[in-house]
Amino acid sequence: MVPLFYRLLLLCILLLGSQGLEAQNTAAFPSIFQGLEIPTKEVSALVLEERLSQWLESLKDRPGLLAASSDPLLEALETKGYFKAASFLSQQLLQQERCSFSRATQRKLTHYSIVEEGQPAPLFSLKHPAAIRLHFPENSVNQILERAPKTLVLFWSSSCSHCQSELPRLAALQSQLEGQQIALLSISLDTDKGMYLDTARQYAWPHYSDLLGWESPVAQAFEVFATPSFFLIEQGGRLEKEFLSVAQLKAYLGLEDPKKS
Repeated sequence: MVPLFYRLLLLCILLLGSQGLEAQNTAAFPSIFQGLEIPTKEVSALVLEERLSQWLESLKDRPGLLAASSDPLLEALETKGYFKAASFLSQQLLQQERCSFSRATQRKLTHYSIVEEGQPAPLFSLKHPAAIRLHFPENSVNQILERAPKTLVLFWSSSCSHCQSELPRLAALQSQLEGQQIALLSISLDTDKGMYLDTARQYAWPHYSDLLGWESPVAQAFEVFATPSFFLIEQGGRLEKEFLSVAQLKAYLGLEDPKKS
C-alpha cells in the first residue's frame, strides 16, 4: 500500500504543475511531459525516455519513494497515451532490486515489460475446447488476425461498467474502422456464459470467450491488468498501438464522432 503522504504529494504535483522540486521530495512529473506535444512523435519518444532515465537516476538511492511514485507516473503515461514510454519505464523498474511494488503495480510492470509498441504482439490461440465464439467467419479461427491489414483486439468483461459504456462507443465507430481496413476482435474475460452472450450478441463482430476470466490463456499472454484494453495489431503480428479507451483510439486514428440522426 502506497503511503497516503506520497499519494497526496504526487496529486499536488500533477494538479498544480509544480516545477523545480528538490530531489528529497519526488519526481516533478510536469517537467517530464513539458513540451512533448511540439516535436515529432519520434523526437518526443526519445526526449521522454531521456527524462524518465533522469527521473530514475534521481531516485536510485531512495527505493521506497521510487516504488511509491512509480504507479502514479505509469498512470500519467497511460492517460497521455505514452505506452511505449511505459514499457521503457517498466523494464527499468523491474531491474530495481531494492524496490518493493504493490501487486497492482507489479502486474502493470509485467504487462508493459512484455507488451511493447513496435514489437511483435504476444502469440495466442483461440482454440480452447470450451470456448464460445460468436460471429466468427468460417474456418478463420487460426487466421483471425489475417482477415484485414490490421485488427483491433479488445479485452472486456460484462461485469466491467467501463466496458459497458465503451462498447457502444466502439460500435458507433465500426464503419470508420472498416474504412481504414481495421477488423475487430473481442476477447471476453467473463466466467458466466449467459452474461457473456447477452452482451456479445449486441455487437456484430467476432467475439471469443473461454469463460476462464482472468485465468484465460489469451489474457495471460498479454498480461492484461485492466478492462477494457485495446491492442492494434498489424497483419504480420506487430503491435502498432495500445489504448485504454475509445477516446485514445479515436485520437490516434483521427476518427470522427458519429453524426446523430
